Amino acid sequence: MAIDFLRRAGEAGQTRAMYNLGAFHATGRYVPIDQALAVDWYTRAAYAGHVRAAETLVTMYENGLGVERDKALAQQFRELFE
Repeated sequence: MAIDFLRRAGEAGQTRAMYNLGAFHATGRYVPIDQALAVDWYTRAAYAGHVRAAETLVTMYENGLGVERDKALAQQFRELFE
């Protein structure tokens, strides 16, 4: 299945796969919605250098979208791409 291939790529460190897995879990595309997994994959991608993942986490933490609002974490992820 394609999602299994993507998961293996993400686990192997492919940042685009990590970002896409985060997006899929956040939206329910191809997998059930799971905000915790979305944040996990976005976080892995952000720390691996994926700017869009870091930007997504900033928005999530600033606005409490699927996570508790946390301005400090939002700032932490903002600093990854500034």
